[in-house]
Amino acid sequence: MNYVTAHYSEIIGGGYRKAAAAATSAPTKANAIQLWTELLQAIGRAKELRYDSYTGYEVYLYCKRDAESKKEVEAIYEALPPEVRQIYDKDGFIFLCKMDDEELKFERARFLKLF
Repeated sequence: MNYVTAHYSEIIGGGYRKAAAAATSAPTKANAIQLWTELLQAIGRAKELRYDSYTGYEVYLYCKRDAESKKEVEAIYEALPPEVRQIYDKDGFIFLCKMDDEELKFERARFLKLF
């Protein structure tokens, strides 16, 4: 109780909350660009062509339906930074993989506005 009484003005003034908020601040624009770059690299890995014995053709990794491919795509997603995973869930990541380059340009602009 003596501590609370001695630091009453700091506690009421929000001094402790300011310190906690600074520790969990949002990424800067430079960090956001780095996050987008990492996301694009992950999309590139998910778009690698692999032979599909069912169809007899090479298909994108994220399109294959076997258990190994699903685990590999999930591992690619899980390796993304947490900030990216907060914005895109697994289905959102697959949706990004389906986008062409022009659509990804618009998505990049939307992504960077979040920061």
